Amino acid sequence: MAMLGWLVFVAVVSPSIVLAGEMVKDPKGYHGIAWGSALDEVAELTRVVAADRITEYELKAGPPPLGGAQVDAIRFIAIDGKFARVTIRYKGKEAHGKIVAYLESEFGPIDQTPGQTMAGLTQQFNWRGADTEVNLTYQHRGERGFVFIESYALSQKFIELYGDTTN
Repeated sequence: MAMLGWLVFVAVVSPSIVLAGEMVKDPKGYHGIAWGSALDEVAELTRVVAADRITEYELKAGPPPLGGAQVDAIRFIAIDGKFARVTIRYKGKEAHGKIVAYLESEFGPIDQTPGQTMAGLTQQFNWRGADTEVNLTYQHRGERGFVFIESYALSQKFIELYGDTTN
């Protein structure tokens, strides 16, 4: 749940630049697991947090690199028993560059409107597909990055659970 609090802080308090792109290839899940799947049935995952409606899992073998960059953690999150979101944490400018390049190669180029810069205290990049949204947030101070990959259909359940955090 600390991840949600951090996301709210980043989205509300930190000045940021948001660059969005249309997703070229919607993965309809992550790591070969389709949105809505029962994660308890995935042998390579282990449950690490279980709350009322939210259950979090990690890969038993530990987090694999993403785009050649080492990551600190990957969490697979189910709401009401259905796979709905992945959160990935990483550190460092080098890892950030590799992860942005990887995400662009997988989902398409970032929409870089003329006059925009990609510098600032916080950068945010988004790719939107028919079933999936990918959001990368990177804070230059502390060199911390977060990637959120989630199902459009199931993301509404998080809003129902936590409420609208934009008010």
